[in-house]
Formats: sequence, C-alpha cells, structure tokens
Amino acid sequence: EYKTFHPVLASIEQMELLLGNHSPAFRDLLVLRQSLNNEYDSFIASSDKFASLVSREDYLSCRLAVQSRAFQIPGVLPESEIPKSEQEHYSETIQLDFTNDGVLSIEIINDWMNSHINNNVMVGGYDAVKRRGRAWSTKAIQPGQELIMDYGRFHDYVLFGQYGYVPSDGTGVTITSVAAYHNIIDDDLPDLEQMMPYLQFDHGYPECIEKELHPAAFRLKELKSRYLRKIAIDSSRWALPLP
Repeated sequence: EYKTFHPVLASIEQMELLLGNHSPAFRDLLVLRQSLNNEYDSFIASSDKFASLVSREDYLSCRLAVQSRAFQIPGVLPESEIPKSEQEHYSETIQLDFTNDGVLSIEIINDWMNSHINNNVMVGGYDAVKRRGRAWSTKAIQPGQELIMDYGRFHDYVLFGQYGYVPSDGTGVTITSVAAYHNIIDDDLPDLEQMMPYLQFDHGYPECIEKELHPAAFRLKELKSRYLRKIAIDSSRWALPLP
C-alpha cells in the first residue's frame, strides 16, 4: 500500500520528477530515505536471521507505519498521565529520562482521522488511571461528517516524508530554494565562480571590483564572498517557506 504513494519507497526518478532534484523537499526526503535504509542495513549486518526473515521493503513499510503514528511530546509529563513509579521503572530498565527527553507517543487514533488545519477534533492527554487517551470535538459535528484532527504546523515536505500526504487544497506550507547558482545537496563548498553571481547586483560591485583602485571596497566584497561560501551548504539559509 505504501509503495503507491510514499516517497521513501518511490524510485529516485519518481522523486526527481515530482519534486525536482534541487528542491529542499527532495534533499530532505533523500536524507530520510537514506536514514531508514541505513537502519535496515545495520540490522541485517548484525543478524543473519533478521536478514533471512525480513525483506527491505517489509522493514521500510513497517518503519513508516510506526513513523506515521509517532508524535514527539516534549517537556515534563504530569503524573496524571504517567505516574512517578512508572517513570522510575522506565528510567531503571531502559534509561529513559522523562524529565529531559520528553516522550515519543505512538498515537493509534491517527489511523482513523485525517489531518487538516480546519480540524473539528482535538486529541491530547492521557489518563494514567483509566489507561486511555482523550479526544474531543472543537465544533459541532453533523452525523456522517468526517472527523478531522490537526497534526500541527509542519511544512509540506515534512508531512509528505513522515505521513505520506500533503493538503490538496493548498493550505499547507511549501519550501522553495533561493540557491539559484549552486546545489546545496553537494557536500563540498562551491567554488568562487559559483558564488560570484550572487554578488553581481550588489550596489557598487562593478566599480570596486579592482583591488588597486578601491582596496577597502574590494576587501568588503571579498569578505562577502567568503561568507557566502561558508553558508553555501547550510540549507536553512537558502530555504524560503511559502506562503
């Protein structure tokens, strides 16, 4: 089922066609794809039995199923949701520190609700005594109307990579790259010639390009060029959210 729509299981050619191989979304999905495949490679390298019983496709499908239900809950959880004795048990047995790390919650309830910014249901909190989660309506829901929750404010490529979908009505936030003259996917810093076009419309550039005539201005341009090269492969510097 996942293979029909999830980018982690799609071919690289399909991802390039859909996203463009220079886009921030393509770059970050490649990182996610490689990370999950590296997990599988580590398992099969450690266990011949695992390798014989679990195929790469099966592992990735199960891994995506877990990932699509996992939500980070930061900070300190109240004892009403997880008793102190239970926290101490997890701390002793698996060294999980709830006070610093928060928890990663597997929300099975997400299986029967889609997500949208205009949601009509809120999900949150856990009753440690009754051992059940809570969900409630945020507005009047008519009989037969779909129940919709909100996963939170994520860029489209995060939704696509983690949950395998993006809002079809344009309510999501996409990311575009302003790196017009170099490829951020490359690990090596681009050469000076690739960086120069970013400065060509800088005020006074043609007049102060000659070092002998305007040494101070030339030095400023040199520092700007060095700084551009320094941040050239920092994707956060070259990504612009829209809208």
